[in-house]
Order: sequence, then C-alpha cells, then structure tokens
Amino acid sequence: MLEVQTLHIGYKKALIDQIDLEAKAGEIVAVIGRNGTGKSTFLKTMGGLIPAVSGKITWNTHDILRINAKQRAQFISIVQTSAPEWTGLTVQEVIALGAYPEKIDPAHVKVVSLLSTFRLEKVSKQRVDEISDGEQQKTMIARALMQDTPIILMDEPTAFLDYPSRKEWWELVSDLRSKNKLIIVATHDIAMLREKGADRIWLFEEGKVSERKDTPDW
Repeated sequence: MLEVQTLHIGYKKALIDQIDLEAKAGEIVAVIGRNGTGKSTFLKTMGGLIPAVSGKITWNTHDILRINAKQRAQFISIVQTSAPEWTGLTVQEVIALGAYPEKIDPAHVKVVSLLSTFRLEKVSKQRVDEISDGEQQKTMIARALMQDTPIILMDEPTAFLDYPSRKEWWELVSDLRSKNKLIIVATHDIAMLREKGADRIWLFEEGKVSERKDTPDW
C-alpha cells in the first residue's frame, strides 16, 4: 500500500500545502491537471529528484522520502517524457541498465524476454537515438520493468506519440496490472484516459489535490 500523508511539495516553499492519498499494487493511477498545478513536482518528489517540503510517503512500512537513492531504486523507477540520456547505447543495452547495481549482459534472457514483450526485437541492436519516439518509450518502460520495482512513475510518457502509438502505450501499461505493479502516470491525454480508464484519478488543481471517479469536463 502506498500512503501519502500530509505531503507538502514545492521548491523551498510549498506549491501544494497538503496531499493525502493512497493506492495499492496492481493499480493504474492517472495524475491529471492543468499545467503548473504540481503534477511533475509531485512525481519528482516521489522519485527523490527533489526534496519534499514536509510530509511522508510510505510504501508498506518503508518511508521512501527518508532513504538513500540506492535504497529508493528498489521501490521506485521513473519513465520521463524526455528522450533517453544514453543516446550512444543500443536498445538492449539500455534495458539491461535497469538491473543496476547488478551488471548483466544485454543478451540476458530477461532482456530478451522484455524485447519480445514490447516487440522491440527488430530494433534491439539500434541506438536509442535512432528509433522512433514510440519505440523509445517502450524501451524506457522495459528498462523500468528490468529494474523490477513495485512502483513505476511516468511523467507525460505519450506527449510526443501519434494516436496509434498512444493507444498501444495505454494497452501495454494496462497489461502491467497483472504484474502487480503500481503505475502512477501524469498525463494530459484525457481522451485516451477516458477510453482506456484508470483505477484511480488524482486531480491536481491550484493548491490542492483530490481523488475523482471520473475526468473533469474541460
């Protein structure tokens, strides 16, 4: 169980004064809201990229705000909007990096299995800067699964994808429910969210966060 308790997020001073939320393994949580309402700040805080102003985030008994980066990497992996940093590496090499701190061969059986799951076999030996945006996103999700964390954070992962790629992405992520992962995805893709659905919807508005059963009529 993920529990967010009296969390205050922001840079030096709070952008949102109190966040109280919960979610569990096997769920997809959609984080929605207008630009500038704190969605990315929230995910960066959860992922340890920026500190919380105050408050607590626990996964079962683990306080993930108060552990070091190596320990946090056992619980949380992050898929961001931006292109992968490892532009000189091949697809299979990037996926293999997810096993860090363990070093594995890019031809490892688990890498091969993930390449098959995400239909990346044909581009497995291409550099990540040579493949399409959709293939890059699938590569980064595969890398997150290689990291094998119970929580996966995704920040606008479909922002630069065309409709067929967005649809495929949502289908792939929906399948992760069966792997008992908690997927928290910040998205502006309301049309696809309405089509594919999510187990929870967290709405970020100016200065507050609430859980909804449906998407707002923007």
